[in-house]
Amino acid sequence: MTSERSPLLTRTKICGLVIAGFVIISLVITIFLSSRPHEPKLNLKPFEQLGVVMADTTAKLINNQGEIVLWKIRTETKVAVMDVPIERFRDELSKRSDIRLIAVEEGVMNQPPVRAPGMEMAGMSGEKFLGLIQKYPTASALVLFGATPKLTEEQIGNLPVRRPKVFVIAMYDLPHKSLFEKGVIQVAIVPRNGMRAISTNPPDDNMEWFERYYDVIPPDTAYRLP
Repeated sequence: MTSERSPLLTRTKICGLVIAGFVIISLVITIFLSSRPHEPKLNLKPFEQLGVVMADTTAKLINNQGEIVLWKIRTETKVAVMDVPIERFRDELSKRSDIRLIAVEEGVMNQPPVRAPGMEMAGMSGEKFLGLIQKYPTASALVLFGATPKLTEEQIGNLPVRRPKVFVIAMYDLPHKSLFEKGVIQVAIVPRNGMRAISTNPPDDNMEWFERYYDVIPPDTAYRLP
C-alpha cells in the first residue's frame, strides 16, 4: 500500500533544497573570489596631499585673498589619478572665504607622459600662456597644473607689468630657473628626484607623503633647477 506524501511536507523539502543550493553557490563564489590574486591598491595619499599643498601655496602667494585661475593638463589617455590633486585643491580653496576660483581652463598634451633621452617634453606654448594672461588680467594668480610655459625672450618682454602671479605644478617638464629670475614664475612644485630615503616605514603624517615625492621651489631656491 502506497502512502501519499503531504503537500506541505513536499513544499518544505523543496524550499530546503533551494536554500541549500543558494548556500552552496554562495560558498563557491566566496571561495573563488578569495582565491583570486588581489590587485594592488594605488596609494592616493601623495596625490591628495599635493592638492592640499597646492592650495596652501596659492593662498600664501596672494596673501590669502584674491581670484584664482586654474589651468590643468588633459592627456589624450585618461589618467584618473591626476584628478585627485585637482579635486583636493578645489576643496581646500572652497574653505577660504577670501579666495575665489573664477575659472578652470584645460589644454591637451600631445606627447606621452614619459621622459625619453634627448626628448624635451612639450610645455605650454608662449602663445597660450600670453593668451591666458590677457584673458584674465585682473586675476591674482594663475595656477598651471601639469605644464611649464615655454617663452621666447620677445614674449617675456611683451608680458604686461600688471599680471597674475604664476604658480607651476610641473609633472614632466621642469621650469627653467631663468623664468624665476625674470619674474615669469613666482613658485613651483616639482617632482623630487627619486624617493626620499628617510625611512622604509610609511610616513607619520600627510606632509611627509608630499615631501617624499615633491619639492616646493620658491625663487630663492630656483638655482637648483636646470
